[in-house]
Amino acid sequence: MTDAAAAFSRSPSERFDIGGVIARTLVTLGRNLPLFALLAVLCIIVPAVISTALSVAFESALPTSNVIVGASTQGKLGNSAWIGLLSSPIYMYSFLYMMIVISSIVLSRDRTIELPRIISVAWCHILPLSAILLLSWAAIALGCMLFIVPGIILAVALNVVIPVRVAEGLGVAGSLKRSWTLTQGFRWQIFLVLLLMFLIGGAVALVVLLLVGAIIHNAVIGSIIAAALLVPLYVVVHILNVTSATVIYCELLKAKEGDSSSEVAAAFS
Repeated sequence: MTDAAAAFSRSPSERFDIGGVIARTLVTLGRNLPLFALLAVLCIIVPAVISTALSVAFESALPTSNVIVGASTQGKLGNSAWIGLLSSPIYMYSFLYMMIVISSIVLSRDRTIELPRIISVAWCHILPLSAILLLSWAAIALGCMLFIVPGIILAVALNVVIPVRVAEGLGVAGSLKRSWTLTQGFRWQIFLVLLLMFLIGGAVALVVLLLVGAIIHNAVIGSIIAAALLVPLYVVVHILNVTSATVIYCELLKAKEGDSSSEVAAAFS
């Protein structure tokens, strides 16, 4: 490639392809679905099973005679509280770790995915991203309290904080500022993408629940199965969100700075 051609290929496109972002999000999700499902099992299901097993073990170890039934009940409640207190950060950080790895995989979509490298590098983003997301969610919640609209604006403006941190390794304030700057000028388009993704996720969940209702005619069993499906559906929605946010980030780089996703992905090789 000549220098002129290389310069032309790096020039900003100054346009945000909504259809392209949605298509790439769905294609990326479909292509990596088995890997994403494995990550969900390891990061969500396994911690839940371990937590449940510990809870059962603690409760079964307590005495159950009628003489000390009051103390036994109090002990079970105390153990449950401690298990819940210890499990919450495990769930939070395992879920965050899953999102970091998924964002890294999406950023590397134009290259051979070096999964061991991505898995090892992802750990260094856990603590900064927990602070970044905490501040983002607090700002969005405060904005939603102020007539909803400011919260929506902040949610759109801070939508790409995860891929920004993963790809560029900025600090807490730097990641928030970078997301705010990148989304300027394209927030209506990003809002439309997020709205369409929300509708797609809602439609999938509705179809699944309707199928359960059509197949299982017993109302009690159907409600139990539907409730059990809410957790995987919730996980799928979050995987869809982080995938779309990473694709949006790559589209913003191309639109505003002319950087290709393959160049961004070089950080993971």
